[in-house]
Amino acid sequence: MSDNLFFKNLIDSSSEGIIITNNKGEIIFSNNSALKLFFYNSKELIGKKIEILIPKSSQNEHVGLRKGYMKSPNNRPHGLGLDVYALRKDKSAFPAEISLSYFKNNGETFVVSIVSDISKRKKKEKKIQNFIIEQEGIKNAHIKSQLEVLKNQISPHYLFNCLSVLYSLIDFQPNEAKEFTKRLSETYGYVLETRNKELVSLKNEMDFIRNYIYLQKIRFGNKFKLFFDKGIDEEFTFVIPLAIQVLIENIFKHNELSELEKLKIWISREGEGILVQNTITHKRFKKDSFGVGLENLINQYRLISSKQPRISDDGKIFKVWIPVFKNKI
Repeated sequence: MSDNLFFKNLIDSSSEGIIITNNKGEIIFSNNSALKLFFYNSKELIGKKIEILIPKSSQNEHVGLRKGYMKSPNNRPHGLGLDVYALRKDKSAFPAEISLSYFKNNGETFVVSIVSDISKRKKKEKKIQNFIIEQEGIKNAHIKSQLEVLKNQISPHYLFNCLSVLYSLIDFQPNEAKEFTKRLSETYGYVLETRNKELVSLKNEMDFIRNYIYLQKIRFGNKFKLFFDKGIDEEFTFVIPLAIQVLIENIFKHNELSELEKLKIWISREGEGILVQNTITHKRFKKDSFGVGLENLINQYRLISSKQPRISDDGKIFKVWIPVFKNKI
């Protein structure tokens, strides 16, 4: 058996979908698993642009991303930490996990995409979330508030995202993986330390937020910008623990993140509170929302104070103002 035939058979036997494209984005090879995954036969795919496997709403953006990748190819996951969708022949979209690598032959660059359908994983996530919500529904208001805080911060979905990002960094960016692990450990240490406290110092909360933002930068790359007000770190001012993180996570959850239209977030001091605001970038694929983030935060304030958060939305900017306290309650 020739070496070429041996390696072709090896790739064809892989349980993962493997697609190879040339520097024009044209598909030159697709293994059997990829053909089954996308419902095509080999003749239907060979010679077609890779965008045939991308939802129509994302095809134009993908062309730009593909061309950018060809200018500086590297081995990495595609859509690090984000929800990525692929398109089958029957026009049905599915959540996918995609890893990119490349090789050169006779002066031409070829891209190897390894594609997995993660629909089952997403369904399990949703079942876990539904189970947690069902359990919380039988508890009284105060206990429900505490458990929802913990669920939102140490939720299976959030932890899974962090571990997925960490896993992808280990092989390709080991130094960054170490720093990511350190920051992840610090954020969870803070969550466990403060989860039973009614209030924490604003200074400690902002130190936590900076670590949290670092993790999100690794997860989302340069698809968002965050601006801090100078002098926001006040040691003798107090806030509900993780309140600001809940607001930022809510922003990521409900907005599209794209390098073409960067999401902007501002955290500033306004009167006797903190103002968190963001530009609104509508998602292409809307996901189910349980609406517990902001609702839970508002319920916590109702339990401990007459001061209440304020929410406004003018269609362009979404704003949430949350009270801070000069003394522990």
